[in-house]
Amino acid sequence: MTIKITRRKIRTAPRRAPRPAPAGPEAALPGGVRYTGPIPARLRAFCDRHAHQIAEVHAGDGYCTESGFAYDVLLKTGWCDYCNPTCHTIIEPTLADVLAVLRGVEPCECDEECRAVHQK
Repeated sequence: MTIKITRRKIRTAPRRAPRPAPAGPEAALPGGVRYTGPIPARLRAFCDRHAHQIAEVHAGDGYCTESGFAYDVLLKTGWCDYCNPTCHTIIEPTLADVLAVLRGVEPCECDEECRAVHQK
């Protein structure tokens, strides 16, 4: 008895062009949110969905926090923290706190520039 060995050609998918490298931690798409520091995926996803309200997010040195760490969020012109209608910056020590405050961001009318954003 003889065994005949043959080679089979394995078909593979055609090669695709490599995807561009993702932007660095301090980069953002035009009109998007600018990130600095170690931003959790959950916060980044929330901010990307609300990019029309959020200009910049920084995770790192905390201002007036016991741990010395905080999330700083700079809101775009025309948006404010619901607790303080003239405040365009959110500083919270935990992820849960910053997300809770971000969920309450509302249109701001503290000056002419802010009012003009929502009248367009």
